[in-house]
Amino acid sequence: MLYADGASEREVKSAVYVRNNSGIEDWKEITLPYNSVYDNMTILKAEVIKPNGNKIPAETYQNQLVYTKLEPGDAIFYHYKVNSYGIGRMGREFWDDFYFSASVPTAYARYSVLCAEGVPLQYNVRNNAGFKPSITKADEFKLHTWSAVTCRRTNRNRICPRWEISEKC
Repeated sequence: MLYADGASEREVKSAVYVRNNSGIEDWKEITLPYNSVYDNMTILKAEVIKPNGNKIPAETYQNQLVYTKLEPGDAIFYHYKVNSYGIGRMGREFWDDFYFSASVPTAYARYSVLCAEGVPLQYNVRNNAGFKPSITKADEFKLHTWSAVTCRRTNRNRICPRWEISEKC
């Protein structure tokens, strides 16, 4: 969310299915990105979700998440919010990068920017000039949303068995 005075609010939700021990090593500890000088982070939820639906809260400290009791077949979920209060001339500016591809298969990715009336949004999409946001009005804001749906196809490589290939539908 971009406010007219330059402050912004970012909310991130992510769910990851952990298939094997290699995935446990990759996802058992996470550092969430933020700048402690200009930002205030709140972790709203972080948990392991067992196949039977039971949920085990992650251990959290500042921007660190540790998922204990993580086993193959579990999923992890995290949801956090970052409020940014820039200072000086650049404090009124907003910039961000979002990647719709990842080193892991991605089933659904969405990036949204909610701008206050009168706050212009300039954006640049790389590698797909036709990828445009849907723009809707939400109260005194404009909501710009980019969404991508992909399907997963796993290709095992004998040399690098940990990596999987995700192909776009």
